[in-house]
Amino acid sequence: MAYRIDDQTNAATLPALPADNIGQPGFFTGGAPGISAPTRVRYWWLNMVQEELAAIVAAGGLPLDKGNNGQAIAALKALFGYGGSPAASGWQRMSGGVILQWSFGTTVTGNQDPRYFPLTFPNTCFAVVVNEAAAAGWNGGGGGPQPTLFGVSAVAANGFYLSSVRLLSNGVPTYQPLTYNYLAIGR
Repeated sequence: MAYRIDDQTNAATLPALPADNIGQPGFFTGGAPGISAPTRVRYWWLNMVQEELAAIVAAGGLPLDKGNNGQAIAALKALFGYGGSPAASGWQRMSGGVILQWSFGTTVTGNQDPRYFPLTFPNTCFAVVVNEAAAAGWNGGGGGPQPTLFGVSAVAANGFYLSSVRLLSNGVPTYQPLTYNYLAIGR
C-alpha cells in the first residue's frame, strides 16, 4: 500500500527536515531495559519512507491506493519488465511499460482480415510489422519471383486488420491464404 497519511492531524505540505544532526546514521533498536532506550521513530523519517514508496508507485504509472498492498511491487514490475507469455503467440512486458507481442496465422481472404493481439495493450499499439512465414512465392515457381506484400490498417489496442497479396510473375495480384508472423509494439 502506497498512500499518503490522511489522518486529521497530518500536515498539508511536507515539513522541512530538522536542521540539527541528532546522531550518526544507524539501525533501529528495541532498546535494553535499564541500559538504553528504544529507537524513536520521528515524523521526518516516516515522511521520507512514505515519499520513497509514493515515488516508486508514481514512476510505475499507478495511482496511490491505500486499499492496495501490492502497489510497490506492481510498479517495480512495470518499470523493470515483468510478465509475459513466452509462447508461439505471446507477449513480454519490457522496461518502462513497453509491451512486445507476436503471433502467427494464415490470412483468410487477404483483405482486411481481423487479427487480435494475445493481450490488449493497456494504452495503445505503436506499430505492427508483418512478414511471410513460408516464403514459397519468392522462388518464382519457374516464372520469376512472386513476392508477397502485407499491410495493416485500423491498428487498435486489441488488434488490427491484415491485408495480403501475392504478385504473380506476370504482375497480376492474387488474393489467397498466406501464412504470416507479426510483431507488435505498444504500451
